[in-house]
Amino acid sequence: MNLRLPVAFLLLLTPGAFADTILVDANNGPGTDFVELQPAIDEAVAGDVIQILPGTYRSFRLTKGVTLLGQIGVLAGADSIVSDVPAGEVAVLSNLHIDGSMDVTNCAGSVFFDLVILAANGPITGPGDEWVLDVTGSTDVRSRQFGVNPGIGSGRGGVRVINSRFECDGGVFDGSRGVAGTSLTPNGGAGGIGLLCGPGSNVHIAFSRMRGGDGGDALFSPGAGHLGGDGGLGVLVENGGVFRFDGNIQNEIDGGRAGPGADGLFGDCAVFGAAGVGLQTGTALDPGGIASVTDTIRIDGGLHFCGTRGNPTANFGGVQSRPVLDVALHIEQFFAPQIGFETHGKPGSFAVVSFGFEPEITPMVGIVTPLLTTPFFTKFQGFIGPGGMKSFRVTPMGPLPFGELLIVQSATLEPDQTIHFSNSSSFVLF
Repeated sequence: MNLRLPVAFLLLLTPGAFADTILVDANNGPGTDFVELQPAIDEAVAGDVIQILPGTYRSFRLTKGVTLLGQIGVLAGADSIVSDVPAGEVAVLSNLHIDGSMDVTNCAGSVFFDLVILAANGPITGPGDEWVLDVTGSTDVRSRQFGVNPGIGSGRGGVRVINSRFECDGGVFDGSRGVAGTSLTPNGGAGGIGLLCGPGSNVHIAFSRMRGGDGGDALFSPGAGHLGGDGGLGVLVENGGVFRFDGNIQNEIDGGRAGPGADGLFGDCAVFGAAGVGLQTGTALDPGGIASVTDTIRIDGGLHFCGTRGNPTANFGGVQSRPVLDVALHIEQFFAPQIGFETHGKPGSFAVVSFGFEPEITPMVGIVTPLLTTPFFTKFQGFIGPGGMKSFRVTPMGPLPFGELLIVQSATLEPDQTIHFSNSSSFVLF
């Protein structure tokens, strides 16, 4: 897929135009280079594209700027790792289903997820398995159409970001329901946190959902006093973390439901767990953290069967509710032969969208908003209407290089000449 631009011009600008493509096929069909992912990764050099055909593959470790380009039916193993990607390199994971949790750690280069699902089923097996995606010490991690499935009844959290920059357009970040009580541990476990923005982190989310896991059920035993688990937080912004969430009324942050106590759903309210808070900054013992959320986004605490609901917010740091003045970008699913884009912002502002191949960003004044520094093409969308959104579609006109990563960012110009920049988004051409 591509944009309406001369193909020869694009090939000159595209850094991956002369990259090698390595074919991985678990079924060892015609043209197969490798039947497993790790040998292909070991063979590849920065800029190469690893095309993965449908099949089941073992876990992998990616430490260089290559593209893993899958398709429907590709299933990779649990506990895969992206680590130590060097500065100046770009690692891309596209159209993959990872059957388990994943770590992204110590990456000085950029890491992009596009159409990726992480599904960590089963109980927590030990340290390092408490989160479906754990991002630590990494400079630039971005995602589009990204989902985490924490399983049922493990108490596992969705995404944790520590000392890193993380950005997402169109994500689902859920915590798991808490562990149910047993004869050995009769109390229900706490639900997992949907998204944790830890110290030293800048997290910018657009058009997504974050939800804490429900509290686990206590062991059913009328009159025993066993406690239900607490609902998980939808989002926790710890001291030293900065969180920004842009979106509309279709986007939400929810705390988890309170877990029922020993008497079951209709028993004594005193043994129910606490309903989860939607958005919390800091804690009573460690206050801090900054959150900025568009005021059209719904934030709710979790449900409680005794008629109460958890608090929408718990502010031990700073929570700012913003009107829709800043711009936000969302890339729709591809509608062959077109690519659809939406720019959301203040009605009456003039919208522009830019496209680039290089992921370099320059942080702007404010909360973690980047600036695409190397656009090769700019599209003037026009004025944003009363509904606060301007959409358009681009029609292909000849092949861009297979597996190429395209970076997109919107901006709006206000009548007073003030410029607002959106989140960035991205997609892989295939």
